[in-house]
Amino acid sequence: MAIYIEITKHYETHEKVAYLYSCDHISWGVFLITKENFALKSVKELEGEKQSFFMLRAWGKVRRTYLTTREFPKEICYAA
Repeated sequence: MAIYIEITKHYETHEKVAYLYSCDHISWGVFLITKENFALKSVKELEGEKQSFFMLRAWGKVRRTYLTTREFPKEICYAA
């Protein structure tokens, strides 16, 4: 059975965008993406390999959406 990871834009500045990622409405963490080079910077995350893996997948989903639309998505999700 698949789980759904929700990714929601938390805030945006001229240098970076912060996203919350969660599963079943339970926050797993926050990550930052720099606008200049799309570098991923973990801000806060729960312990465990699973959450780190899903953070990388969430970053990839945001990146692909941005490359397609040229806009940072406000809210997206994916099945893991």
